[in-house]
Amino acid sequence: MAISLAISSFIGFQIDIRFDEGYTLNTTSRGIAYAITQSLGFEEQAPLYFVLLSIWRMADSSLLFARLFSILMAPLIVWATAETAKRYIRDLDPLLPAAVMAVSSQMIWSSIEIRLYALMLLLSCLILITFYDVFLNTSASYRRVSLFILVCIAAIHTQYFLGFLMVGCGIVVLIAARQSIRSFALSTFVITLASLPIIYIMAGQASEVHGHSDGVFGGILLIRSIYQLTTAMIIPLEWITNDLLRSWAIRLFAFVVFIVLIVRLTKRPGRETVALTTITFVTLILLLTANYYLGNHGIQHRHFSVALIPLVLITFAAFQYFKSRSVSFGLAAMLMIANLGHVVWANWDIAKPGDAKRVASYITDNESENEPVLIFHADAVLSIREFYRGKNRLVPLPQENSFDEWDPRNNVIRSEEQLSAAISNASGDAKRFWLVNDGWCAQGTLKFNCEILEDFISKNFQVIDEREFLKPTTVRLIERR
Repeated sequence: MAISLAISSFIGFQIDIRFDEGYTLNTTSRGIAYAITQSLGFEEQAPLYFVLLSIWRMADSSLLFARLFSILMAPLIVWATAETAKRYIRDLDPLLPAAVMAVSSQMIWSSIEIRLYALMLLLSCLILITFYDVFLNTSASYRRVSLFILVCIAAIHTQYFLGFLMVGCGIVVLIAARQSIRSFALSTFVITLASLPIIYIMAGQASEVHGHSDGVFGGILLIRSIYQLTTAMIIPLEWITNDLLRSWAIRLFAFVVFIVLIVRLTKRPGRETVALTTITFVTLILLLTANYYLGNHGIQHRHFSVALIPLVLITFAAFQYFKSRSVSFGLAAMLMIANLGHVVWANWDIAKPGDAKRVASYITDNESENEPVLIFHADAVLSIREFYRGKNRLVPLPQENSFDEWDPRNNVIRSEEQLSAAISNASGDAKRFWLVNDGWCAQGTLKFNCEILEDFISKNFQVIDEREFLKPTTVRLIERR
């Protein structure tokens, strides 16, 4: 727990923000009622995280204090991982999966995001813990049943995909804990009744997100995406620069885990192993279904956090077939090395995509009066604005996005005339401009037409100075021809 807190704090108190976190800062800036309205409308998310963060920020509205809410989740997630392991893998030292989770790249990433994903991870553990205590443990009490219901209601009101775990739990009851069918059905009824308003809203939000997708995302492309997202949850090796070595290492690992798990389920299944496997695969199947419906930008690696804990635990459960302490320690060491490598690699520059802090500082130190700062894509202005202390206006291109409704199509550059009008309206008589391009040229299959911007700049401006930041972010000082 201390290690996870130290890593998250070290990175979290130095790093900047990405534009998604800018959304969060706005959503939680004006009290509880505004947080609820914005989370359901603009964010197209469940409201609980945003309500809690809004209350949290009443003590201190700063960016760092907002991030502290997620950072403090890290040690709780490590503790909850150990508690989950105690229940589902009884013959394993729970410190091993806890140690892996303490340095998990996905967990560390979640804990330094001013978003809901750290809370999502904690709730995924709590669902598994309370489910076991109530339905796989014959000594369940009324208090534990109530706790399971409360955790599930909180989960549905935090992130909808957490409901996939609950579906997996229901399948487990049907195949491995039939004595609990009645109590599970009653619990599900209470959870559903308490969640009816949010379920109704969720249906509308899903249609909105689906409407933002261009084209169909399915077949081999979808299967490959699920495979990559799943393996990256367990053994992230993006930091290995040799593509061939990296891809074959992941394939070999996935193949071995799959084979050993099948052998374990065939030769020595155990109720806990069957339960964990069922929950994991039901969750993955439902994630695949959601991926197909929502499109490849409606569901991303961060949404797969719902499956992180089950995936890590099922890997350990598979290798418990060997009943070898050395094998378990070796597996833990391998996963820790892989995750630590990714944490170092991903955070080496202590910057998030867009490199907002250094970009803002560079422009502030080098700008002159009447040199407006043009920013593409438009949402990048949210992160730069948090750090910019200069004297000029920040101008989002191709247009400023409102907080009334999120639509990635607002970032699409339609024509050079659109750019010319936007710059003219913002610039007055300015001859020089700063142009920030954060390199975000697409949202899934939706293209923002970056090439139109580059053609427009090359025809109408000359570049006085250019500076590269965290790739692919660039800052240029340009002057009218």
